[in-house]
Amino acid sequence: MYMFNQKLVASYSTTEHVVGMWKGKPLYSKEFELTSTGGTNHNMTNLDNYWVDMGHTYILKTTGRRFPGSYYAQDADYAHTSINSTQILLDGTIANFSKEIVTILYTKTTD
Repeated sequence: MYMFNQKLVASYSTTEHVVGMWKGKPLYSKEFELTSTGGTNHNMTNLDNYWVDMGHTYILKTTGRRFPGSYYAQDADYAHTSINSTQILLDGTIANFSKEIVTILYTKTTD
C-alpha cells in the first residue's frame, strides 16, 4: 500500500513491490497463485520477517465459492496456509479445490 493524494491505496502484484515500512525496514508484498496442495517453492531470497497476509489470501473452489486461506468447514473440507523459508504450504483436504491466491508480506536481511 502507498499514499496517493493522502489516500491509502492497495497494490497487489505477482512481482515484488514495497507496500510500506515494518520496524524501520521496507515491507514487501508478492502474490502467488497455487494450483495444488502441499508445498510450492516461492524462490524468494534474503527473507528476514515473513508471513502470509491472511486478509488478502483466499481459496477458490470449482463451485465459484471463495474461502479464507485457513478454514475448517468439516472433517473432509479444511485448509491451512503457511510459509517457511523456501515454500508456501497449503495443507488440508479441500473439497472442490481450484486454486489459491496467496499474498506474502516480508522484510529482507539486505535492507
